[in-house]
Amino acid sequence: MDSFEKERKHIVDLINQYNKNKYNVLMELENYIKENNIDLKNINNENFDLLNFTINSISNNNKKEGIYYDSYDNVKLINFIIKHCPYENLNYIYPRSIIQEPPLFTAISKYKFKIADYLIKQGANINYKINSNNINNNMNIINSLNKQCDDKILKYILNRNFDISNITLDLLNKLINKKENLLNIIFKHYIFDNDFILRFTSFYKNKIPLSNEKLKELIDEEKNKIYG
Repeated sequence: MDSFEKERKHIVDLINQYNKNKYNVLMELENYIKENNIDLKNINNENFDLLNFTINSISNNNKKEGIYYDSYDNVKLINFIIKHCPYENLNYIYPRSIIQEPPLFTAISKYKFKIADYLIKQGANINYKINSNNINNNMNIINSLNKQCDDKILKYILNRNFDISNITLDLLNKLINKKENLLNIIFKHYIFDNDFILRFTSFYKNKIPLSNEKLKELIDEEKNKIYG
């Protein structure tokens, strides 16, 4: 085991203890890095990303309505990681590795919304599109999180300035196949009225072909009703 691997293992072990003893672990991490003159950037590689690992590892400690919500203590650890392992930007993946999700997408998929808010303040982009040879090009966050997407995740994304131009026919079809309620959330968020919602769902239920161009036309008509 080389020195980077040893450092990585020790840091991973400390982060895994964070859920039990938050304050002491932060102190230990700080001391370990200083005493051993460790640059956290050096423990990252194409198969390990410290920020994504940390987001996945820390637990959501407050349970409400069957969903775990993260605490501000978790944000402190994320702040520590970003401070000591500075990234050029937070909109990244490792194209040739198993890490195919930027940190913001990871946080949202785990209902760690306080962490997600912090990442957005640090420059993470809710409209970032994944571009990788291993997956579909230009995949936005709702497409990427399609399997995990529920009303809480979808509302969070839409309320963080998700670009309406990312709403494609393919995306709407995926959502309506999963849960029609998700479709209603999107349309109501963009102030589309019930007539529009019924009109769209009738196209789908009656298997009437609808192209992206036709969808754009319908959306433009609806926006004109709202904004004149």
